[in-house]
Amino acid sequence: MIRHLLAQHEISQNSSSAVNQPFSSSAPQSREDVMKTFEKNLTRWIVADDMAFSSIESLFFQKMINDIPGISMPFTSRNTLSSRILAEFELDRSRLVEELAVSSQTVALSLDGWSSKNDVSILAIIGHWLSEDFIYKEAVLEFAEIEGAKTGENMGGMVLDLLQELNIETKLLSITGDNASNNETLVDTVENGLRDRFSLPDNEIDTPRFQGRASFVRCLAHILNLIVKKLLETLKSGNRASAEQSIHEVENRLYLNTTDSALARLRVLALWISWTPGRKSQWRNICRDHNLPGTLIPYDVDTRWNSTYLMVEAGIKAKRQISRWISSQSEMPQFTDQDWEFLGQVATVLRRFHEHTLYISQSEPQISYAVPIYYDLHDLMHDAASREGEFESLPEDIADAVNSAIGRYSKYYDFMDGQDSKSSEMPQRQSYSISKRFYINNTLRFLHAIFRWDQLHQSGQHPHRQRQQHLHGKN
Repeated sequence: MIRHLLAQHEISQNSSSAVNQPFSSSAPQSREDVMKTFEKNLTRWIVADDMAFSSIESLFFQKMINDIPGISMPFTSRNTLSSRILAEFELDRSRLVEELAVSSQTVALSLDGWSSKNDVSILAIIGHWLSEDFIYKEAVLEFAEIEGAKTGENMGGMVLDLLQELNIETKLLSITGDNASNNETLVDTVENGLRDRFSLPDNEIDTPRFQGRASFVRCLAHILNLIVKKLLETLKSGNRASAEQSIHEVENRLYLNTTDSALARLRVLALWISWTPGRKSQWRNICRDHNLPGTLIPYDVDTRWNSTYLMVEAGIKAKRQISRWISSQSEMPQFTDQDWEFLGQVATVLRRFHEHTLYISQSEPQISYAVPIYYDLHDLMHDAASREGEFESLPEDIADAVNSAIGRYSKYYDFMDGQDSKSSEMPQRQSYSISKRFYINNTLRFLHAIFRWDQLHQSGQHPHRQRQQHLHGKN
């Protein structure tokens, strides 16, 4: 799951690494202890660094280990290594079942499904819970290939099997996932499966807490990305596929009179330079000759959240380099002052989405933060669409694009609020209903969330409060 987020969405994570945690607090006292520790660390190294199992069959590797006094290879076959790893996994699995039975009253799941480069569909599931001492814990509960089609029914069946295996069917509190339609089907499948297994409605102990779509938490980072995609789509900013098509026009000197927007042309430029070692070298030489930074402009990728914003920001910073580069070429039109003004205004709008994505992608985000983020987005988008406040000078086409994205914002706001988006309910009531849904089984945690909300609001760290202070010129 972490590898997927880093590779596909470039979302950073600050959780502490197991590498920094010692496996043993005391030094081994015998050769047998030394060999046990070495075998454990050897298998963990191979798994953690994705080493090929055949690496231990290398004669040079075996000699390096065997030449260390008091150490020898515990196994020299990839098949033996595979069986040891499987045995270690089964042992850790049994420990996980015991820990969940003792330390958790409720368990929340977050999951994601995707296809690897070799077309293998994978479902990863992470469990989140609080111990009796209110210590936050999480663990990867499943990382498995999806057999058959990548449908909600199939993935829902995998979740049901996992819940039964770990004996947490009655503890499931919520499921967090992106907004793909098959996740809704997954949630329905899990709800129906749990109801079939627990057909005793009068028995509170055996009644599952999971309430189907009412317990489905839609990934806010994904929602932010969907809103931005709608905004960019209205601006006719293009995408990677259209940029690659335009590159063929560049190669044939047919791109000089293009009608592409400045944003689409910036993407084409970034791809054009990065596609060959020769053009990369030319870029760096031009930058060096004019004493300018030679960093390449990162082109955006459809599946990487915020990548368009990062490309625009990098392009603005490299404005002089781009001008020098295009002047030395004859395949692309030059960017005008109006183009740079347009890109700067686009960056101003996208920056807030980028900041919110980073904020909620921290290692332990609080669910109560979703409410002020939604309200900040409401203010941001309506100010931009109506060209008010800090967006008074926003070009009409960008304002229209923001206005078109408001509908997508409203769609997901309605899911969160559970009522009509035009309702005048107070934010506190909405945050209470959301918090109650997820913390009703843990009263102290719920009260702490409300207390934390008030603290943030009074201190100015509350995202909505920070926005209001910014608009009124307060630091």
